[in-house]
Amino acid sequence: MEAKHQDFEIFNLNGTQSQSFIKIGINCENIGFGTCHKVWTCVCGLALEKFGFQKIYLTDEDEVIEKITRPNILLNESLNCEGIGLNWNTDRFNLSKTLETSGMLCQPLDLITASDVIFNMTQIELVPQVLRLICEIYLEKFQICPIILMSYKSRNEQIDDKLFEAFDKNNFEGEQANAKELEEEMLSLPIDVFIFKLKESKVSIILPSYTE
Repeated sequence: MEAKHQDFEIFNLNGTQSQSFIKIGINCENIGFGTCHKVWTCVCGLALEKFGFQKIYLTDEDEVIEKITRPNILLNESLNCEGIGLNWNTDRFNLSKTLETSGMLCQPLDLITASDVIFNMTQIELVPQVLRLICEIYLEKFQICPIILMSYKSRNEQIDDKLFEAFDKNNFEGEQANAKELEEEMLSLPIDVFIFKLKESKVSIILPSYTE
């Protein structure tokens, strides 16, 4: 039976931070792009909640979760969203403990959205690593692992060159989901979207790629 989006479990890995608050309407234009560049934190997850997804975990540093993410959840009355503190520089034992104590291992995870999380050489190492650990934990527990939908904004040619290499080193395979750049008026800078999954793993959903 084909899964419907209301049944999905979503995990939102946040990168860029802001001290601003935002209330998102279902018809809000340019979510996460140029007009909202000052309110990146948890925007992707909050927008997904407005489209009826069942459960969304918004992750960031503990301080950001307390000062920004949770107030944004309350502001938007987002009953399906939950803020979770997550340290990217962690090992599998401590990460598994974080996921377990936060209740995130009660059922399989369908999708990880990574919103502009790689913009320096430290993150090109940490992000694929923590994503691999998350996927491995879910794969071991449920024999199925989440798929990753990642937005990436090119800022540094050195990072661009290492992007696929870093994910390949962490046992991911992937593709660029958009072959064409989005319309210029929607963006502050060109943005790419990638789909990644652990090699030879079973996933619960298939995301289409728009490469025509």
